[in-house]
Amino acid sequence: MTHLVHNDKLPAKEVIMEKCREYLSKRSETEWKEFVLGYFLHIYTDLRWTDTVYEDFENNYKGEKNDIRKTYNHEVSQVEFNLSRSMDSTEKLFALLLKAKGFAIDPFVTQLEVNQYRDRKVEWLQDLKNEPRIKPMYFKTDKINHFINEISKPKEIYTYDD
Repeated sequence: MTHLVHNDKLPAKEVIMEKCREYLSKRSETEWKEFVLGYFLHIYTDLRWTDTVYEDFENNYKGEKNDIRKTYNHEVSQVEFNLSRSMDSTEKLFALLLKAKGFAIDPFVTQLEVNQYRDRKVEWLQDLKNEPRIKPMYFKTDKINHFINEISKPKEIYTYDD
């Protein structure tokens, strides 16, 4: 429900943008608008990830069928650690995230759920015991960087000034 999934499918880009515009119009504060943009952009990013990087992973996966989810989670966890280590200001970013105000986006998430997810995720990434310490076979750095660069191009992003 948090990702607007219907019939086991993420929504089309147009549905995500429509919902984003709907929620942007509910309040005028900048913090609200930035939160709403981040929330719906994360759903859009998940859609693009699923249709590109994840689909490529599924098509090229060579392991046991029962282990596909485990392999995915293991490799993506390593990618998260690699990305956080590659940034100069990770600790500053975590501190800002932990101070940021979360909002409810009814009926999708409550403010408590948003804050709890943020806190758990930051805590998890700060605990090096969670790092798989593997070299990803499917989620290589160049592929991930390409995805990040493509998804963050201005043509991909809707702003509340549009």
